[in-house]
Amino acid sequence: MPLQPRDVMKETLRRQVWESAEHIREYCRLPQSLDVFPFQIDHIIAEQHHGPTVAENLAVSCLNDNLHKGPNIAGLDSNTGLLTRLFHPP
Repeated sequence: MPLQPRDVMKETLRRQVWESAEHIREYCRLPQSLDVFPFQIDHIIAEQHHGPTVAENLAVSCLNDNLHKGPNIAGLDSNTGLLTRLFHPP
């Protein structure tokens, strides 16, 4: 069965996010070779908070990072006590 135009768009976006991340987890920066589970593409700002499905709002994530982050975009830094964004693109 050939890919539908929407599927091609999804695959193109997925490939763009992977290439931008250089095939490394964007939260903890570890390579895929160190994980037994496949990486996921995560919304930095969750869809439930109206985060768009565009390359600038997507990050390569491992299951562990994605489960710990959930829909959050920030947390308290344990060293400074300051509210800090969880994702800092290079």
